[in-house]
Amino acid sequence: MLAAIERFAHVDGAAIAFDPERCLRARDRFSTCDLCAARCPAGAVRVEDGGAAFDPAACALCGLCLHLCPVGAFAGDTGANDILRCAAQIDDLDALELICPAHPAPATGPARIDAAIGHAGCLASLGPSAYISLMACGLSRVAVRLDACHECPLSQVAADIRQTIDKARRVLASWDMAGHVDVVEESSSEDGQARPVYPASRPPVSRRKLFRRLTSAPTETIDAALLVDEAPSPAKRQLPAERRRLLHALDLLPPVPPTALCPAPDAGQAFVLLGVDERCTACGVCAHACPTGALDVIYDDELRCFEIQFEPRACTGCEACLHVCDPAALHWRRVPLFREFLAAGPGRVHRGVFHVCEDCGARFAGEPSARGFCPTCDFRRQNPFGYKIPPRMLERRVEVRQD
Repeated sequence: MLAAIERFAHVDGAAIAFDPERCLRARDRFSTCDLCAARCPAGAVRVEDGGAAFDPAACALCGLCLHLCPVGAFAGDTGANDILRCAAQIDDLDALELICPAHPAPATGPARIDAAIGHAGCLASLGPSAYISLMACGLSRVAVRLDACHECPLSQVAADIRQTIDKARRVLASWDMAGHVDVVEESSSEDGQARPVYPASRPPVSRRKLFRRLTSAPTETIDAALLVDEAPSPAKRQLPAERRRLLHALDLLPPVPPTALCPAPDAGQAFVLLGVDERCTACGVCAHACPTGALDVIYDDELRCFEIQFEPRACTGCEACLHVCDPAALHWRRVPLFREFLAAGPGRVHRGVFHVCEDCGARFAGEPSARGFCPTCDFRRQNPFGYKIPPRMLERRVEVRQD
């Protein structure tokens, strides 16, 4: 494993930062999310009570956690920005190959490839959004070289790279582009075509763009809208970089067929519509628990009414809101059509009237108690030493105890 760390230690910005307060397990006590710990090839992440712990000294810098985490608790340079910038600079690029620095024969590859881009680190750092972004740039084919993975100290992440590409393919299937991203599993004597290889961090000088600069002609950029800031952020309610790049890429793809359905939700890559029923008490706990700002509760004190707003594009499917809802009023409605998902913005999913508690002054929906108290204050008056656990949290607590 030390060999792997040394191999990728030169990568600029490869260090990975971890924010334990943003971790889903720290925000949601009964979350069972363990994507980072279960998939880390170096065992640098472990799940503990009340969150996760990250050991930077043990990290192999594969970058897998950077796009696996549904709430962006890990931050670092995935290399996707460099790849997109490099691809934008290559003239007449239609078919692209991606290789890692550990590949022993980068100068030749599959036939019908215009150029190869050498990623500065492990290809595991690239999330589905990187491949979808390359399709949004207008490429017709992206070949990912995994034929040397079996000799790499990080060989076990090859399976994760395949899963990531499968995620991208399931999204691209709606545009009939699933087959445009493929994996080169084994070297072949028939695939010995020479083609230029460009390090992602050192793109070529585009003759066309140079000519446009010299003639003051407008410069066309295909990558600017796809580049996202991957640096750590102090904001606690923010979309992960992987989700932001995915949304940018989807917006730049050609119009989707009207009947195209979003794929079933994957961990960290959710396309869902939220429903709220009449049991909602307008407490706002769901919005407070949401790590990406997909939920909001808006109160109108003059009319004594409220509404729940939900933004599907900002929801990564972490389910924190479902776990903390005391009346179990939230539920996933369905997987949307891609056209309605792409057109979605913050929209009202529930509306109602509220009262004001005579004891704590909190707003709440539903009928007040005989003394004008909200459900929480009424429970506390009747059970001064008791406590309530939301139903889904209680179910999860029982599951955890059984495990």
